[in-house]
Order: sequence, then C-alpha cells, then structure tokens
Amino acid sequence: MNLIRMIAAGRGSVVVFVGCGGKTSAIEGVLQELICQGIPVIHTTTTKIYLPKERPVVVNSEPDGLIEGIERAKGKTVTLGCAVDGEGKLLGIPKEWMEMLHKRFPRHCILIEGDGCKGKSIKVYGEHEPCIPSQADKVVIVVGLDAFLEVPIGKVAHRVEALGKCFENKENPDLEERIAALFHPRGLVKGLDGTGEKYVFINKVTDHQLPVARKIGEEIMLLGKDILHSVILGDTALYPMGKEVIR
Repeated sequence: MNLIRMIAAGRGSVVVFVGCGGKTSAIEGVLQELICQGIPVIHTTTTKIYLPKERPVVVNSEPDGLIEGIERAKGKTVTLGCAVDGEGKLLGIPKEWMEMLHKRFPRHCILIEGDGCKGKSIKVYGEHEPCIPSQADKVVIVVGLDAFLEVPIGKVAHRVEALGKCFENKENPDLEERIAALFHPRGLVKGLDGTGEKYVFINKVTDHQLPVARKIGEEIMLLGKDILHSVILGDTALYPMGKEVIR
C-alpha cells in the first residue's frame, strides 16, 4: 500500500504536508511515485527545508524567475525556493504564488511542506502556522506514534510549553489527553479548519506496534469523523510507507 494511492495525488493536485517528523520523507516517497508514473512535480515549501541533492533546484525571488526555471526543466521535477539562508536551507515561496503556479502548470502535481517541527512527534501550530495555500486539495497531517505512548511528553513534543496548555498533567498526560490535543483549536487537526481533504498519517508504526496504533487511529477517526477523510498507519522511512488505513 503506497501513500500516493491513498491520497490520490496526481496531475493538477496540490498536496500540503504539515505536522511533525516525517514530512520530508513522506513528500520524497510520494514524489518518487509520481515520477515513476510520468507526472511532473513542483516541490516547494512555505517554510524552509534542506536543499535536495537529487533534482534541479530553482532559486529566485521573483515569480517570473521561478516560471522560467520550471519551463527550462522541460517537464522534469523541480524544487522551488526564494533564497538560501545562512544555514544552507532553502526558503520557501509565498503561498500567494501557488495559484499562479497551479494555473500556469496544470499538469504538474504540487507538493508543499507547510510547517516545521524540528523532527518532533507532536505539537500545536505556531501563530503563523500552518501556511497552506487556498488551492490545496489534500492535507496530510504527520504525527509520530511515540507521541501517544507512555513517554514524557517533553521528549517527543515541539513547543512543549504551548502544547502543555492542552493537558492537566503537563509532564505525562494520558492517552486520552494526547489524542484530544490534536483537536485543540491550535491542534494539528482542528487547526486546519477550512482547508482541503484531510488525512492523519501516524508515523513510526512497526509491525509489532500495529495493534496499538490501530486503536489510537480508531480513536482519532472517531473524534475527527466530521473533519478527517482517513487515518493512515505506517512509516515514512519504509517503502511502501502505508501499512493500514482507518476510515
């Protein structure tokens, strides 16, 4: 079971990946599947990412410069950014430019990394997150399975203080509280009100942990039945990434 078939990414799709650790790997997996199908991809971010090494990168602070770079690629996959910062990271393009790119290159699939988390497994959105263009028809929310296991939340959380406001027991909230945090007004699911079709991808699921992950996924789907399309269980470090889908 591969992720591309689950989210139905294809020509003309705009898919945004938000949330926690595994977004970049998930994007790379979907991107490679699309390339194998002969579908050109525009890969970019509305935050900042490490420069990919295996494909052309177009860096330009003007929309026309990015368009020229895509056209020079002649249908091949490209990564876009406005600049490279002092850390060597590619700075993303304004979400307002996505409409222009979508209209100019309707046969491309656009894959976007929409926020950051420093590799952690759970968080709430910051003040300016998530940065999702209105053209997005799919949003994949990545969260780590370890965020729901019996470990101190501080070990797996990004922005621990902000997330802690969701819990009564701030150091070791129970499973019910951890799941409910996804539906906090700034939580990974509820904070996406008004965006496209939503999928939760529970990452880092081993075969041994699949029964536990399944129960957690069912609880998430129950709470999100009016919001979510489905919950995907899997591991973005593997191929295929998906192990099971809960609807």
